[in-house]
Amino acid sequence: VLGLKTQVIISERNDPARQSFGKFWDTLRKLTYRFADKVSANSPNAIDSLKAYVSEKKLVLVPNALSAPNAQYLRPYEKKEKSILIVGRLHEQKAHHVLLSAFAQIHKDFKDWKLEIVGDGPLRARLEKQAQDLNISDSVFFEGVTDNPYAYYARASIFVLPSLHEGTPNALLEAMSCGIAPIISDACEGAFPFIDNDKSGIIFPVGDTNALAAALKELMSNKDKRKELAEQAYKNVEPLFTQTTADLWSEALKT
Repeated sequence: VLGLKTQVIISERNDPARQSFGKFWDTLRKLTYRFADKVSANSPNAIDSLKAYVSEKKLVLVPNALSAPNAQYLRPYEKKEKSILIVGRLHEQKAHHVLLSAFAQIHKDFKDWKLEIVGDGPLRARLEKQAQDLNISDSVFFEGVTDNPYAYYARASIFVLPSLHEGTPNALLEAMSCGIAPIISDACEGAFPFIDNDKSGIIFPVGDTNALAAALKELMSNKDKRKELAEQAYKNVEPLFTQTTADLWSEALKT
C-alpha cells in the first residue's frame, strides 16, 4: 500500500469480531488494514469492531443496495404458500441444523407446511441426514443453487436466518422486499436497522432451538400476524430501492 498512487480500499462483508479465518489471518487483518486508504463494512456493528485497529476517519459504512423486485414476485399475501424459506450456502455459519431441529419440534402439528432450503455447500449430506433422522424429510426440500431466488421469495410466507453471525445479509433484504415475515437470530446484528422485534420480524437467541420453534409456531398458526410483520418488513427495506451499489460506493469514496 505504501508508496502506491492508487488508492487501496478494503471491504469487509461480515463482522470481523465474529468471523475468524484463523489466528494468522486475524493478525494480518489487524496489521495491514490500518494502511489502507479506506476500510468499508456493510453494517454498523462491523464498523464498531474495526475501530479497534483502524482509524475512525478511514472507516466508511457502505450499506447493501437493494433493487425493487419485479411486480411478478409481489404476490398478494393471501396467495402465499405455507412455505418456510432459508437462502444461503450450506455452511456452519448459517446454522441450518438449528432450523431443522426447530422445524422438527412443530412439524407434527403443521403437516401442511414445508421447509425449502435454497443453496448448496459442504454440509448438504449432513443436513439431509439430519432431516431423515428427524423424520421430516417428506416436508424438507433441498433445492440447491438457483439463478432466481425471487421465485422462492414470491411464494414463501416465512423467511428464517438462524446464522451464528452476519453482516447485512442480501438474502434477508431480498426476502423482505417480497413481503415475507422474517425470523432472525440475535447474532444477525447487521439486520437490526431493518427488523424491530415483533413489529417487522421476530428475533430469537442465537442457537436456541426451542425459541426458534416457538417463533415458527407463533407465525405458522397466525396468518394475520405473518401478514402484519411482512407488510412492515417491506416498508423497512423500501428506502433501499432508491440507491444503486454504484451510487453508494461513489458517495463513500468522496468522503
